[in-house]
Amino acid sequence: MVPVLEVAGLNKTYSSKGETVKAVNNISFSVNPGEIVGVLGPNGSGKTTTLKSICGLNAMDTGLIRVNGEDIEHQQWAAMLSTGAVLEGARNVYWRLTPQENIVYFAGLKGVPRNEACLRAQELIDRLSLNKYCDQQVRMLSKGNQQKVAIACALVHRPSLILLDEPTLGLDVDMVRDMKDWLRQLVDTRLSAMLVTSHDMDFIEAICDRVIILYQGEVISQNSVEELRRQFSPQKTFDLQVQGHPSGSVKADLETSQWSIEENATSSRLTLRTGDLDTLSLALASLEQSGHRLIDINVTSDALEDIFIHTIKRTSSPAAESISQASAGGEQ
Repeated sequence: MVPVLEVAGLNKTYSSKGETVKAVNNISFSVNPGEIVGVLGPNGSGKTTTLKSICGLNAMDTGLIRVNGEDIEHQQWAAMLSTGAVLEGARNVYWRLTPQENIVYFAGLKGVPRNEACLRAQELIDRLSLNKYCDQQVRMLSKGNQQKVAIACALVHRPSLILLDEPTLGLDVDMVRDMKDWLRQLVDTRLSAMLVTSHDMDFIEAICDRVIILYQGEVISQNSVEELRRQFSPQKTFDLQVQGHPSGSVKADLETSQWSIEENATSSRLTLRTGDLDTLSLALASLEQSGHRLIDINVTSDALEDIFIHTIKRTSSPAAESISQASAGGEQ
């Protein structure tokens, strides 16, 4: 399979107050048709620099970026015609134009004929529930609806590569759920490729096929969420509810195995975090033999946010200070 996006050996430095800052250090990855890849990292890890480099907004020091096989340094316009992007914190649309005017305008920039642009604009307005705001200038809309207009402008020319930097900013819970389902469907049906950054870990976990984790400008991990979980957080939390109250040797054995026990009126709740299924099996057998019927069992794995923090800490313990900011936003 030929990747829609190829990034190889990307390097980018900045000069700040007489010092040279290495924003991106030898990054390499690819995104295939029909694939959504998330980019995570503490603030200043190089996420936005990477996206801007792919957009052609940052000149690379060294490296290679191809979109549909087109080298963005030598065939930038051809590559950009295949790309749609929304960048965080930027005015991605014109505030004194209406949603429809914005979408039609950006479609024209990417070569879509006006009649077709108008049809596509209406489709996007319908899909994103922007009909009631058609006659309002974008500056009058809520932040969430401004974000939806920006995403529509990025997608109207039906790009094969979609770059989204913090796409859920300003969206409420229902908007995020709808956006997630729509973007996933869009990528699956058109076999587009999407690269997305977000501090909304639930969104990333729900929508992405793979996750790239950046730290200090370097790729420290790239894999599926499940594989990351197996590598960095193999333990699960087992929550059992059983009839009655374990006592005597049964209770002692459970406590020795690090089970926490909370007694209610007629039942008990037993909780253990472990990667050893034998410990669970032994507990269930002991409870059954002593007449404590299992009422309910719940098994949970670590969320992506926990895996992310664990991965960063494993790479470098001084990162802990940066990690606490990773849910807050902002990128240099």
